Amino acid sequence: MVGGGDQLYNDDVWNLPSMVQWLSIPEKASRLNYPFTQEMADQVEWFYFTMYAKHWSQPLFADALASIPHAMTWDDHDIFDGWGSYPTELQFCSVFQVRVVWAVWAVLAAPVVWAGWAAWVEWA
Repeated sequence: MVGGGDQLYNDDVWNLPSMVQWLSIPEKASRLNYPFTQEMADQVEWFYFTMYAKHWSQPLFADALASIPHAMTWDDHDIFDGWGSYPTELQFCSVFQVRVVWAVWAVLAAPVVWAGWAAWVEWA
């Protein structure tokens, strides 16, 4: 099985309260230099983890992932819409860079950890 990118559309990450707050910073320089806070980390980690765990644990897809060799590549929506096409200074600011780390973590951890967390997660 080959996944050519956009396995998930994670564009709603921009609707997290900490991301909305960051987007509302009016001055470009202040936004670019804004640190990736613990509040952001907590919200972004939970967002990516639950997105991948929720979608990849659907019974038929989970069975396919468990029984069919597969290779997947990322495209922009696996992180968020337009990833890789923003201006360089924005692409390399801490808020953009650290979110990629959480997205990678979610992809790697969700299938392994999900079974133990399933009973604790309530979907909105």
